[in-house]
Amino acid sequence: MDSCYDTTRRGHGFRVTNGPIVSNFNCTMYFEAPDPNLYIAVRLNKVDLRRIGQSCPTFTVYMFTGWRMDVVPDEWIGSEVRVPADPLPLMSCNCTNYLQKCPDLHFDETKGPSQKIMLSYNPDDPKRTVQRQDAFDVTLSSFLRGSSFVCPTGYFSCWHYRYRCLPDSLVCDGFDSCYDNSDEFAYSCTGRIANMTLPVFIVMVLSCVIGFSILVFVAVLIFKRQMRNRRQERTCVIGFSILVFVAVLIFKRQMRNRRQERNEWGEVVKRSSHQAFAVPVSDPLEQQQQQQQQQQQQLFPGSLPMGFDSTAAEDPRYVM
Repeated sequence: MDSCYDTTRRGHGFRVTNGPIVSNFNCTMYFEAPDPNLYIAVRLNKVDLRRIGQSCPTFTVYMFTGWRMDVVPDEWIGSEVRVPADPLPLMSCNCTNYLQKCPDLHFDETKGPSQKIMLSYNPDDPKRTVQRQDAFDVTLSSFLRGSSFVCPTGYFSCWHYRYRCLPDSLVCDGFDSCYDNSDEFAYSCTGRIANMTLPVFIVMVLSCVIGFSILVFVAVLIFKRQMRNRRQERTCVIGFSILVFVAVLIFKRQMRNRRQERNEWGEVVKRSSHQAFAVPVSDPLEQQQQQQQQQQQQLFPGSLPMGFDSTAAEDPRYVM
């Protein structure tokens, strides 16, 4: 659409480009969806507001809900014109900031159903020396806001923006109304899915599913093996700890037995730090018996020691 009038366009979608615009002539256009339950999305395909001479154009996209009657200037006494009652800017830029605020493919949408759109272009050329023909290129698309992956009959679910349900009249019409081209690359338009025929697409999907299943199976096997190895390592550590504990007990017992070793006469041998200087230690009971025998010899000289059998002394078998 390249005409610039103040009339309101009603429809599901529009492609708006400016034709030759008379210098210093404000161009204003209004758009609304035919169904009050629909929203409107606006995408700036291209905006070129560069300064030429003294011309610094301004481009603004408004949304509004209703109309009001406004009185025209004095030369049209008694005349009124219909204008938006509550315009709110969605996008606005001029020759100084259009690259930042109105970049290519930038889009926005109305905040509620049944809201309308106003496009306003002001060339701001007081000397009327510049005639622009490619200042803006805009796409407007109406849509029903629905839940993800679910659209009612007669609507198409956009692939990327899942909440957008486009009317079927905007599908396969040659214009990107979903803003991701899904409405133009759908199977119903091209007979292809993701640029592949349906059989090839099915084979690709099955291959991906099988490949993913194999990866999951291998990952589970690796995880189980790692868990089993961890359990085995834990068992080895426990077994090694038990062996060390038993070895320590055996070593301590041997050390204690070595400290209590006896010689060939039954005497307890006290081990010094040097093996060559082992000192025999007498039994306390034997020391007491020796002391008693010495005392008896002193009191009764010539008597037999305690515990000595006289019969054994007279027996020639015991004579040395």
